[in-house]
Amino acid sequence: MLHFFTLGYMPQYVPIGIVLGLICGAYTFFRTAGLIRALGRNPKSAKSRLLRLALAALNLPFCFNMWAPSCVLAFYIMVSGIIADIVALIVHKLFKKTGSRFYLLGGLAAIVFAALLAHGLYGMNRIVKTEYRVASDKVTKPYRIVFISDTHYGTVQNKALLKAGIDDINALSPDIVVLGGDIVDERTSKADMLEVFSEFGRFKPTYGVFYVYGNHDNQPYETDYIGGERTFTDIELENAILENGIAILSDNYAVVGGEIMLAGRADLGWHRNERAEAADLVHGASNELMWVMLDHQPIETEENAALGFELQLSGHTHGGQIWPYPIMHRLMGILNYGEYRIGDMTHITSSGFTGWGWPVRNAYFCEYVVVDVIPAE
Repeated sequence: MLHFFTLGYMPQYVPIGIVLGLICGAYTFFRTAGLIRALGRNPKSAKSRLLRLALAALNLPFCFNMWAPSCVLAFYIMVSGIIADIVALIVHKLFKKTGSRFYLLGGLAAIVFAALLAHGLYGMNRIVKTEYRVASDKVTKPYRIVFISDTHYGTVQNKALLKAGIDDINALSPDIVVLGGDIVDERTSKADMLEVFSEFGRFKPTYGVFYVYGNHDNQPYETDYIGGERTFTDIELENAILENGIAILSDNYAVVGGEIMLAGRADLGWHRNERAEAADLVHGASNELMWVMLDHQPIETEENAALGFELQLSGHTHGGQIWPYPIMHRLMGILNYGEYRIGDMTHITSSGFTGWGWPVRNAYFCEYVVVDVIPAE
């Protein structure tokens, strides 16, 4: 129950949460006047005002942590009410009918909320294939790269979807499979951690499976722990990856097919003071190769493009997962989702194979990314 309020707590976002709580609270205060009136009481009486203020004030603790499920719930209750208000206003304008008791008591808002929730549950339980093509004059034959990130295994998605997705990907005959981080997180049990890397060991790409760490894999966020502590150690995680034939790229690179250099970064989230400079990472790498950057977070893209990388693959954002987070990401300058052209480099941010925190998604969709690298004409 505590995670309902604390999950994903980051103090830098508290001011935004407070503002959102004040907005939700103000709407609650005015909207409950109609509800009280529908119950046959005076919304302007002292007792009614006190009740309305108390209900409005509840929004502040709910929204204090803007990434928590509590904040999403408060926001979507408000959105559902606003949509119901708009529908009631349209009905009034068209048919000259005043708000019904059903509407005033929140019945219409409840229907809207249920529809939003159903849509979000559907979005979390549907995985699609997203395809891109990138041409390079450094390759002499096609290469198929499959990129998977943000599975957060054992938390909010049906495990069977991941297992079925592996079969679908193997059917595509990939040359390279990249695991882009946040495969597990603070709420993943040790058994689930071992299971997911065993499942990824079933991949059969031509040149291998490569892994870069995300900001959650090593379970650094104590407020998100289940039972108050980590469920596996760094060594246990590393061994599970390597024992399943998966290569770890953490500020190092590998050459595949004699034509592509895969450079993997240590994640900025928890390697901030140890992370190498990209220029040092690729020192000595041949310029005759196609350079591909693998970084969990969609960052340092301009620097990577200037160094000569032709492709960068990232995850981390989940495409926002819950509206209106994609809008917030764009306002913050985050490369939230999809394909971007930065200089001569193509950057792709995946929405992730699943989601995080709460089992709903209504921004973009769960996906795995297929990048077909082809020789330039």
